[in-house]
Formats: sequence, C-alpha cells, structure tokens
Amino acid sequence: MQNIALATKPSCQTTGSVDVLKDAVTSIVAAMTSDYGESFKRTFTNDEEIRNLKRRLYSKLRGLPVDCIVDGYEACIAKTPKFCPTVPDIVSHVLDFVKDKKQRIDNQLQSQAIAALPAPTITAQPERVLDLLRKAQQTPKCDDEARAKRMADLLQMHNALIAADKAKGLIAKVADVSSHLCEIEFCRNAGVIAHGRGGSFYCAEHFQR
Repeated sequence: MQNIALATKPSCQTTGSVDVLKDAVTSIVAAMTSDYGESFKRTFTNDEEIRNLKRRLYSKLRGLPVDCIVDGYEACIAKTPKFCPTVPDIVSHVLDFVKDKKQRIDNQLQSQAIAALPAPTITAQPERVLDLLRKAQQTPKCDDEARAKRMADLLQMHNALIAADKAKGLIAKVADVSSHLCEIEFCRNAGVIAHGRGGSFYCAEHFQR
C-alpha cells in the first residue's frame, strides 16, 4: 500500500493560495494507481476517466477535513484490497471518520465542561446512617401485646381529638343512623327517606322495590 504523503493534514482545505483538497485528491488517485494496479487500469481506462475521477472526488469531498479523507481512503484499502473502490465507497468511509472525529471532539468538550464545574458539596453522613441502622437492628421487634397497647393509645388520642373538635363546634353532630334503618323487616342497612312511599326510610337495595 502506498503511503499518502501530504505536507500537512489540516482540518481546513485551503491554506492561503494552496488548495489542500486538490493536493489530497491528487495524492489519493496516485495511491490508487499503485495500490490497485491492474484493477485500477481496468476501471479507469484513459486519462479523461481519471480526470473525471478527480473531479468527482473533489466535488464530493469538498468541506470535509483532509485527515478524514486520507483515513477514509486507507479504510477502503483495508476493506477491499483487491477491488478498486468507487467514489461512493471512498466518500462513505470518509464520512464515517468525520462522524467519529466529531464525536471525539464533543466528548472532549463535555469532559472539559464537567471538569470546570465546582466540586459538589458532600452533605451525607455515612457514620450517622450506619449508627441508625445498628440501633434499628438492636431494637426488639414489637410483639402483639405492645402493638395492641399502642393501637389503644392511638384510639384514645383520636377520640380525645374528636371530642375536643365537637366542643369547639368544628364537627357537626351526626344523627343516630340506628333510628333511620331500612323499613324492610330484618334489613339492618341505613335508609333514606322516600317521600313517595309515605315518608318511610329504605336502603339503596329496597328503595326501588
């Protein structure tokens, strides 16, 4: 494989009056004649076809970094060492290297941005967390008797709050529903008054009957 020799491999394609892309395309075509030999001669049979090859490469690769162009052509050689690549083959490999280069630059910028961030303030206290876990493991589990006592205490506190709110007028007095049970015999569900049925009380089940 002929090594493509360029004086420089800058990202831009023109340096003053020097057309770096033109030099790169000329070098690639020269390398193709050496790398592919007879395959190149069968594909491009005369000088006019070679000039068309250069024009197409120049047109398709315009605006792309020269280092990626060279790397893309070398990737073509690695993939198809015996068959001369087409212009779309070369362009496709070049674009892959352009994408990889952009990703590397983006990753580098992101790393620099992260490195520039102020150090985070650590507020966690792992020793205190471990101490709480140890105490929780050492605390005996609540048995049924202790649980029942705690529930009784909670119920007593609840009833005391209800009584205090009633005394303050925050809770309206609720009528005793036992006096408004369903009129149907043996039905113990609470009823609502049914004016169309003589003002008697019926539950939801017997209301429409």
